[in-house]
Amino acid sequence: MFTRFISVLLLGASFLVPVPGASAAPTIQLIVPSYDYTAGHATASLATGIANDRTIVGNYASSQTPAAGYIRFANGRFSRPIMVAGANFTMPYGINNAGVVCGTFISDAYHGFFCDGPTYTQFDLPGTVDTLVQAENDAGDFVGLASEPQAVRPHF
Repeated sequence: MFTRFISVLLLGASFLVPVPGASAAPTIQLIVPSYDYTAGHATASLATGIANDRTIVGNYASSQTPAAGYIRFANGRFSRPIMVAGANFTMPYGINNAGVVCGTFISDAYHGFFCDGPTYTQFDLPGTVDTLVQAENDAGDFVGLASEPQAVRPHF
């Protein structure tokens, strides 16, 4: 899977190389209006992923919740908070076109998760201490980080 990621990364980067005689730089458009996520008295929020239909996934923090997630649907509505049961922090990072959310939660260690509606599935890379799932595609491929037992855990 890592090789496929590198290929896609290099292919994407090749579009950034100027071509002699090419037209001006591409125009960047804002496709989602700005918004404020205020559920649970959020004091800070951060969008971390977007699907083709403009559904956004993100994280928020409040005085009552150290870190949880949300989905902002294309029609502007928000989901209930995304919180893995028993976790200290839940951080969604991505969403695919089927609406499956991926991310990381922290309890005794860092664990990856996938959330499809009310169903949460934990993912831990075998033989590692910590697993972080950071992005996924529609084919079910995903990327992230994992640390070996002797590695030092990252701190947020």
